[in-house]
Amino acid sequence: MLRHWIGARERWRYDLEQLVLFQERRAQQIVQYAAAHAPFYREHWRGYDLAHWRGLPLIDKALMMANFSTFNTCGIRREAALDVALRAERERDFAPTLQGLTVGLSSGTSGHRGVFLVSAAEQAAWAGTLIARTLGAWWRRPERIAFFLRSNSNLYEQLDGRRLAFRYFDLMLPLGQAVAQLNQYQPTALVAPPSLLGMLAQARRSGQLRIQPRRVVAVAEVLEPQDAASLQDCFGVPIEQIYQCTEGLLAVSCAAGALHVQEDVVALQWQPLDAAGARVTPIITDLWRTTQPIIRYRLNDVLRLAQRPCVCGSAFRVIEQIEGRCDDVCSVDHRIGSGGV
Repeated sequence: MLRHWIGARERWRYDLEQLVLFQERRAQQIVQYAAAHAPFYREHWRGYDLAHWRGLPLIDKALMMANFSTFNTCGIRREAALDVALRAERERDFAPTLQGLTVGLSSGTSGHRGVFLVSAAEQAAWAGTLIARTLGAWWRRPERIAFFLRSNSNLYEQLDGRRLAFRYFDLMLPLGQAVAQLNQYQPTALVAPPSLLGMLAQARRSGQLRIQPRRVVAVAEVLEPQDAASLQDCFGVPIEQIYQCTEGLLAVSCAAGALHVQEDVVALQWQPLDAAGARVTPIITDLWRTTQPIIRYRLNDVLRLAQRPCVCGSAFRVIEQIEGRCDDVCSVDHRIGSGGV
């Protein structure tokens, strides 16, 4: 974890040329590994030149789940992984692993739940990178992190330590109990979906919630601009974002408030969703995961990219707004009497 923390801090200073070279080297390694160890990819790429990985055929969640047993590189059967993940959700005990791998379910916000596998080494890489990008000089000032999610994971527990205290809060916890526990815990960082942050903000305005977090971070849901403004007014701090999904850690807010693509974690390509190219959906290639390789994976999110670099000086690209899911987009014919929707 320390090695990845150091590496993430160093790579944050890369210029564009260094980033491109780094992505190319890591992507080539991941593609070769997947071709050698994942039967699905070996067949899916038959007849393609692996050196030109940016042109390999796309995959999506449906294809991944349909071929789960040959998609991962450890021979884990889909039924076995689902059994562990669903039992953890029913019993609210997220510690069990499968052959030493953490198993989890995606939230299913797009209507289709996916299963993910993560090794101990991949957990350490994720934790080191996330700490480097979100917590700054944590060794000088201890942090107490309150993390609200639908389900816990060994992945998140990696963050817990002496200088970084991590506490998981179940989203199924009644609001009154959550408020009481937060008042006792007094977190320095509050991480939760925007909908839950909104309820906590109401509790804070009414005087029930008595915490003063230095950081408030929105995760798991789309953060609308008007909600961000309301939350910032209530908590008195800028509202940051972590854009993460089953398929990888995609973007994190910088100190200037811009949401930067994590270019050294994922290589993102963009598929235009309109003629002007103003809105795109990302195609993900994870540069580190080998247990469940994510290569040329089309995500069903709608993003709007910033046209100018961030004032923080980073070469990592900026997402201006996460607008939602492709599943939520419809076309409306405004012609009177057309009847078309």
